[in-house]
Amino acid sequence: MNRSKLRVRRDLLVAICDALDNGKTLSWGSGERTSKSRVLRELGIELVTKTGARKRGLRIKRGATPVANGYFTAPLQVYADLYIVGVQTAEVPQSGDLFPEASDE
Repeated sequence: MNRSKLRVRRDLLVAICDALDNGKTLSWGSGERTSKSRVLRELGIELVTKTGARKRGLRIKRGATPVANGYFTAPLQVYADLYIVGVQTAEVPQSGDLFPEASDE
């Protein structure tokens, strides 16, 4: 990894942290969303839409503002809000699970 790749990662992390701290949503076109999502995945950060979260058994935390708004090309052709898994999402408890944070011993 060279210095320019480190700068790209640093700048992206700074932008993400600023968006989280200030509640300002970043806006990315399709290509930008794809490339930035790839870099974030390499750093262990995963972005998810509301629909993607629901399909994975997650929910968006109350009061969470999207960290980014990314464009999805055909067939959708829409901008969708993106959230950070584990930071802005939480697992949805199963139907019989009254205390989801308690461990089974």
